[in-house]
Amino acid sequence: MSRVHILTAVLIASVLVTTAGCGNRSSPTASVTLSFESPLEGAEVSQSSVSPLATPTPRHPTPTPVTLSDTSQGAITGSLVHAETGQPVGGMAIYLAQIVESQQPLEGAPPYQIVFTQKGSPSATVDPYGHFALVDLSPGTFALVLWTPHDSWVITDPSGTKELRVEVEAGQVNDLGQLEVNFP
Repeated sequence: MSRVHILTAVLIASVLVTTAGCGNRSSPTASVTLSFESPLEGAEVSQSSVSPLATPTPRHPTPTPVTLSDTSQGAITGSLVHAETGQPVGGMAIYLAQIVESQQPLEGAPPYQIVFTQKGSPSATVDPYGHFALVDLSPGTFALVLWTPHDSWVITDPSGTKELRVEVEAGQVNDLGQLEVNFP
């Protein structure tokens, strides 16, 4: 499909969307006809001259690589998929949470707490393909928490029995790869 055809499709869709919402419900629907003459009409098009806009894109595009502006800071990247469906998990907030040792842990509880605050902890929004990047992080060992307005989940290690601990190192981007998460 040429750029002209793509532009035509976009313009027609825009006009249809714009005119569909106009007027009251009893008025007739506006009819708009747009036509464009393609400079490629009737011409042979070789594969090398096809617009990159016409090139199929991967189902789950690769995120832009992270670069560090401050070598005393680090970053964590990765992608999330649902453990049962294998589908990307997107649209949630992901937080970097501190692991704080408990002075007097409760019976049966681990000797630490996983702590984050909505306004103070480093966070990012997971994109629709499941990718995330937490940047400008102080070095240390942390846990990852997925958050929605209704609930939050600590991301567990592959065994599913305890939290996944992630290392942030100065001057390094720690790519965690694909993480499986399991939640309702």
